[in-house]
Amino acid sequence: MSFQPNHFKIGLFVVLAVTFCTIGIAVLGAGKIFRKTIPMETYFNESVQGLDVGSPVKHRGVQIGRVEEITFVRDVYERGLEDEGFFKYASYVLVRCALDINTFGGLTLAKARPIVEQMVEKGLRVRLASQGLTGIGYLEVDYLSLTENPRLQIDWVPVALYVPSAPSVFNRFAMYAEEVLKELGQLDIDEIGHDLDQLLVTLDSSFKAEFSPSLAQLHKTLSRVDSILNSRQLTIEETLDNLHRVSSNLKDITENAKQNPSQFVFGAPPERVEPSR
Repeated sequence: MSFQPNHFKIGLFVVLAVTFCTIGIAVLGAGKIFRKTIPMETYFNESVQGLDVGSPVKHRGVQIGRVEEITFVRDVYERGLEDEGFFKYASYVLVRCALDINTFGGLTLAKARPIVEQMVEKGLRVRLASQGLTGIGYLEVDYLSLTENPRLQIDWVPVALYVPSAPSVFNRFAMYAEEVLKELGQLDIDEIGHDLDQLLVTLDSSFKAEFSPSLAQLHKTLSRVDSILNSRQLTIEETLDNLHRVSSNLKDITENAKQNPSQFVFGAPPERVEPSR
């Protein structure tokens, strides 16, 4: 007896499975699909390597949106070869983002635009950053120095909220290093060495001119002192020898006075008296 498959049940199972999968996807993605956002765009005059569609947009570490489009300005604002600004703006990279509407307190694009413009005047900028050593890029929105981060000059009206970009930390470091190397390359090492030699010669001449008389006078004084000491050395030695002899004689006299006081007074010892027998 051969088994006959029930095509109705198989078809019903497939239809129900597809339906449940569709409902699950819709439920799980409903938050992202129906989430209200405000478009924002910025332009970079540098490489955005590491930044991709879907990359987060953060403000001081808190995610406030995500990247939705990365392209060139010329492709969106139709900067053709015949346009006089093509070669100036052709290399600009346009990055469009979707910001959470709650970031602006639920305001619409029209109401949020003047507020963002005030923030930009106070230094609000967007710059490329990377997450640690992974190299995964994201956009960082924060307030920076206006003097060090002027806004890029554009001659078109942005469709979305416009926040000017600032050079990334890596790019700024690379520019500083390039400027230092360029300045070092412009230095004339031979001329610097020649100037240093002249400086040493000048210092040597000035030293000799300033201190040579004093050194010569000091040398003469030391020579005279040495001569005096050499001429008086014998006299000093004789004087010390005489003092030593005088000291010895005084010592002998003192010892004799202790033993024979009368001799010290009368000049000679008294006569010896024999005792009577």
